[in-house]
Amino acid sequence: MSCLARLAAPPLFLAVLAGCVPPVDGTEFSPVQNLTQAVGGFREDRAARDVPFTNAELATNFSRIAFGVEEEFRDVSAQGPEMIRRWEMPIRWTVTSRSPRAEDQAQTVSKTFDRLSAATGLDIAEAPSFIGANFIVTFAGTQDYAAEADRWRELAGASGIADFIDRFATDPTTPCQGVFFFSRSDNAETGRRLGSIRFALVIIRDALPETFRQVCAEEELAQTLGLANDDPRVRPSVFNDDQEFAFLTEHDEYLLRILYDPRLGPGVGREDAMAIVPDIIEELRPGG
Repeated sequence: MSCLARLAAPPLFLAVLAGCVPPVDGTEFSPVQNLTQAVGGFREDRAARDVPFTNAELATNFSRIAFGVEEEFRDVSAQGPEMIRRWEMPIRWTVTSRSPRAEDQAQTVSKTFDRLSAATGLDIAEAPSFIGANFIVTFAGTQDYAAEADRWRELAGASGIADFIDRFATDPTTPCQGVFFFSRSDNAETGRRLGSIRFALVIIRDALPETFRQVCAEEELAQTLGLANDDPRVRPSVFNDDQEFAFLTEHDEYLLRILYDPRLGPGVGREDAMAIVPDIIEELRPGG
């Protein structure tokens, strides 16, 4: 459900549907949720004991998710998907919503970030204001998209995010989407390191049913921490498009722990990282 961006022009890599489609608010996904649950999808068990995985499989899955890029974003240069991208600075998040559901939405985001902080060790806290945030979670419906896009157009250098929101508004197939920006080089003056994520935005349809809202929050927030890919071979996981699992699984939390292990870092290439990952996993799951 996600996309990713880099701190270089062009700023965003997006899948855009052809044609003119009216904005959607999320109610359209209620039948999707019902059907998915009716056929056994959106499982809410995080441990999934019926889907065992070995340490070797976990390593392979980490390589697929941390270094791959979703199919619609294959035009990202090889340097991007072949290196670790992760946050090194504290995350300060805020929720923007004009919805009567705003309190519940903020609670969903807060609880999800608590889980992600526990898995990664990242310093994650709510920002005092929109201006002070580097991670924005926006809940929007048909009446909100234009105002949200305009908010970003008023900020210098943020027109690409406005375009991202405009395109999301009329994509009827997508309940939520995330985008993150990362440094393309080391910068001694700012302290930015190659592959270091600096900013993220997640947008979620306002009127999604409750389970779908939680599904979106857990997957998109996790993916914008640096696990940017989906792959149908990865189980038990939310990082594929089959919707078998609703929430981050034990397997997925291992992926986050690996990504934020201090022996890795932003900018580390696939080959160097995968030489270390088996040792990290063996410490996390001895004999797993």
